[in-house]
Amino acid sequence: MFNFIEKLKTQPEQKKQAIAFFTSFFIVAIIFGVWLSVHFFSVSDDVVAIKENTSSPFQSLNENLASSFEGIKGVVADFKGEMSNLNVLINQ
Repeated sequence: MFNFIEKLKTQPEQKKQAIAFFTSFFIVAIIFGVWLSVHFFSVSDDVVAIKENTSSPFQSLNENLASSFEGIKGVVADFKGEMSNLNVLINQ
């Protein structure tokens, strides 16, 4: 690469400008091709399908809190049952 640049320095100004033009044109063409591929060959349909199946953060929080409270109710009910069993054993 450095050898090419050194050779380019010895070339006439018109040839240097032509090489600079075609190099920049090639880089812009690559960027444009990537831009086109992102906009026209997008996977937006898959993203929409995924978004439809997921719930919002507030819905997830609500569901998790509800299941936590149900679990706590079950633990309290088990504790009450154990306490009543203990009370029966003490009164015997």
